[in-house]
Order: sequence, then C-alpha cells, then structure tokens
Amino acid sequence: PSAATYFLSVDLAASGIALDDVAFANRLIDEAGVASIPVSAFYAEQPVTSVLRFCFVKEDATLDAAIARIADARERLA
Repeated sequence: PSAATYFLSVDLAASGIALDDVAFANRLIDEAGVASIPVSAFYAEQPVTSVLRFCFVKEDATLDAAIARIADARERLA
C-alpha cells in the first residue's frame, strides 16, 4: 500500500474555473506549456470532470518554472 503520492489534485470548479478537466488541461498546455492529467481519464462511466492532477515528482527548479508559467498565463487561462 502506498503511504504517499506524487500528485496534487486541483478542483477546477472550486478554483473558479468553468472549463472541464480536459479542456483546461489542453489550455494549460497551449498557454503555459504545463502538462496535467484530467481525472476524467480514469473513469469508464460518469467521470468526474472538474479535477486535474499535477505530478510534483520533479526538481524544484522545474516546479518553480511551471508555477511561474502558470502565473504568467493566468489571465489567458480564466
């Protein structure tokens, strides 16, 4: 059994983002160059479409750069 995870889940709706997980994941790639995992990909039926997963098993510099790119793209992503 896993005692921990290397993923952070973000609730898009609670974050004020009206797009579904796939649409926002695609925008995030296009606008910020940051990849995420739409949680709906894990469902065969009745998917949860408002949650994205981010993997953070990366070097601190990589994570810092991704955060900066998301921050810079924030207005375009809304």
